[in-house]
Amino acid sequence: MKLSTVKDLDKEFHIAVYGERFFDKSFVSGDSVYLEDEEGSKYLDALGGIATNCLGYNHPEFNEALKEIIDGGVLHTSNLSYIPIQVEYAKNLSENLPMKQPKLFFCNSGAEAVSGAIKLASKNKGSVLISMENSFHGRYGDALSATGQGQYRKPFTKTLKQNVKFIPFNDENYLDSINDDVYGVLVEPIQGEGGIIIPDKEYFKILKEKCDDAQALLIADEVQTGFWRTGESFCMKHYGVEPDIIAMGKGIANGVPMGAFAVNEYADLFEPGEHASTFGGNYLACTAANATLNIILKETLGENSSKQGAYFLERLNELDNEQIRTVRGKGLMIGIEMDTPENKIKIIQDALKKGLIVGGAGKNVVRIEPPLIFSKADVDKAMDILSEVYDDL
Repeated sequence: MKLSTVKDLDKEFHIAVYGERFFDKSFVSGDSVYLEDEEGSKYLDALGGIATNCLGYNHPEFNEALKEIIDGGVLHTSNLSYIPIQVEYAKNLSENLPMKQPKLFFCNSGAEAVSGAIKLASKNKGSVLISMENSFHGRYGDALSATGQGQYRKPFTKTLKQNVKFIPFNDENYLDSINDDVYGVLVEPIQGEGGIIIPDKEYFKILKEKCDDAQALLIADEVQTGFWRTGESFCMKHYGVEPDIIAMGKGIANGVPMGAFAVNEYADLFEPGEHASTFGGNYLACTAANATLNIILKETLGENSSKQGAYFLERLNELDNEQIRTVRGKGLMIGIEMDTPENKIKIIQDALKKGLIVGGAGKNVVRIEPPLIFSKADVDKAMDILSEVYDDL
């Protein structure tokens, strides 16, 4: 289908929440770390569907797992019956979580996972949820209520929780706000949509101590940072802190819609029947997620994320451009902070014209979150293009 036809149909039949797409492209095929548009042009993908396609495209082992479950004829039943692949995946995932004896709930997206995590935590004592300024947790439900960016919340004030208190991220002076009336503290290990903001190393240890003292549950939103995006299975491992709840999404199933949250001993706060999801943890989603996890471990993609991420940062820091304020990142979660929002947009658009896909975060940050299979040669190719783009800025 021609791009012009796609755009006409999109305008006629799709609610216009995405407006004119930021990338004026329609991708029709992919292989490894490359996407191809309807005209046959290829693009090096250094965004990975926004930290989602961690295995890239057309991975043979992942494809085979999906083909096998499709050929078996059962993609979905319901959670009224037991689902073998669901419990197999739960066991495999639990062995890679930074918490003791976790129990899991499977859903359909990161925002749903965060909302479920908040719902469970609200059964703890207290009436207040603390979240962080500049945070992003999702665009609906309790996840939106807890998002610390006013432009997302303001149009929907009537639907939002009113008992959410926002405090500055990475500032221990505000952690005394965690008192006996707080049932949970929701926080991203690295603020993603907010601009790839990395906290001080000791911040989370102090935060966890404050939560424990107040018996408030620490909820880690690892939707973007999880699944070896930062080199560790989950970013909280970098800080040596065990959260009480972890919300997951994005890279969990390599592009198949899925989310999850894991809970330590507080899992028993939920009674049978208090939470559910029609599609959550069905045969298709759990097959995709289990294959993704197994491939990441088999191909040591966490180690690759650390190695290539460090190399990417090294190469980015060689860029000599006065419009760059700073470069920061952990693993393959990287941000280039620009001097203005306009220059951020120009870099993204000019890179696309030259065959490289990168994204944006915050007001003025160029976001780089490629598939975890990104190689040194891929980094070099991306840097060849970025160097040209920055030279032309």
